[in-house]
Amino acid sequence: MDTIGKIANALMLILLLVRFFSIRFSTEALVCSGVVFLTTLITLGVTKSWIPLSVCLFIIAGNDIDVRRLTQIVLAVTVLVFLIVAFGLISGSIGSIDSIRPGETRVRHSLGFNQVNALGAVLARICTCVVYLRWNKEPFLSALLTVASVSFLEMVANSRTAELYLLVLICFQFYCYIRRHSFARASMSRMCLGLIIGSFLLTIILLFVFSPSNGILMAFSESLSNRIYSMWYLFEQYLIHPFGNGSMLLGATVWTGSSYAMLTIDNAWALWLINYGFVPTSFLLIGLILLYARAPEEYFDDGSLIVLALYVALFGFCESTALAVDYNPLLVLISYSIFRNRDTLSVS
Repeated sequence: MDTIGKIANALMLILLLVRFFSIRFSTEALVCSGVVFLTTLITLGVTKSWIPLSVCLFIIAGNDIDVRRLTQIVLAVTVLVFLIVAFGLISGSIGSIDSIRPGETRVRHSLGFNQVNALGAVLARICTCVVYLRWNKEPFLSALLTVASVSFLEMVANSRTAELYLLVLICFQFYCYIRRHSFARASMSRMCLGLIIGSFLLTIILLFVFSPSNGILMAFSESLSNRIYSMWYLFEQYLIHPFGNGSMLLGATVWTGSSYAMLTIDNAWALWLINYGFVPTSFLLIGLILLYARAPEEYFDDGSLIVLALYVALFGFCESTALAVDYNPLLVLISYSIFRNRDTLSVS
């Protein structure tokens, strides 16, 4: 599977680079694209991670791309993967990895995925794609799928981040559908941007002010399976560098003083800051800010910018996959920040 993944990544990068020859760059867009591309290329050399480079290439190649079609492809591939894993589990060729959250006795099942929260991330991706694609339609089918997914996750994996995010997502779809004729798009734009900036600032604050001696912060961290402690611990060990850390060791278990914590970074912004560096992270944040500042108000009608904000701000606070294109194809919308092409955000 690792070999297949490397081949797929190489093919993806080749196809994205080939697409560049069909793009007409203005001087401003060419300079912006070049700077970001060079930044993520340096980050690749330092961290050996393809994620920042792939996000950069997808954003640049996203000019004039039909985002709905891209989302349909992601949905189809994700459903196929889910079915393959389910078949493997039923046939016995793939096993379920079971785990118990620290301080609890309830067994959580991954059902063939490599970690219980990976199951939640896959179902979150499926529901996100469906909600976006059905944004302007009656939301009852989306609600049925979302509630069923939340119930399934609660019974099997108890993936609380995915469950909370999906419930908030479907509530937003209902609200926007009911208020579609009196929708305050300008205020929604400010709210979405506030959510994204707020999640980023909260992450920064927690990295710098967290202390194991603070009972309130430790209780908050333990309620999130010690996610806050883990990202703070790794921040203390490796700090934040311009283009990331090339020697991070993840997966070890440490004693916090009251419980054990697995050293992983599940916060998307913290992962980008600590692992990929503050330069590519700053470019990504600026791209999101420009997207919401420049996008015409009517582009909120198709729900893409609302769903993107909820995914990045809510799901991304506890899951790092929110800032990876294969999990969040709506990141391609940032291409509007570079090209300002009205066709990029197509409303249907």
